Amino acid sequence: SIDIDINVTNITSDNYSVIVNAINAYCNTLVSGQSFIVKQMERKVLNAIDTTTAENDDYDITTFSPTDNVTATGEQIIRPATIKINGTLV
Repeated sequence: SIDIDINVTNITSDNYSVIVNAINAYCNTLVSGQSFIVKQMERKVLNAIDTTTAENDDYDITTFSPTDNVTATGEQIIRPATIKINGTLV
């Protein structure tokens, strides 16, 4: 399991559960031996909170942890141990 620590701009507390659900949904698609790709997780989060059709939304995401993709080996399945959003453990 991995610790996930992200900062997302221009969100409200209502977005936290949407973000957690998006991260868990992404991780649940990972099968044995499949790596966690940081940019894929970020895209899933941004897609989940962007409910408009505008191309100029104000959301941005920075991932502090993991700092790089996490390679799974053999039968390892990657799941989040903790999720922190904007400094808050959720």
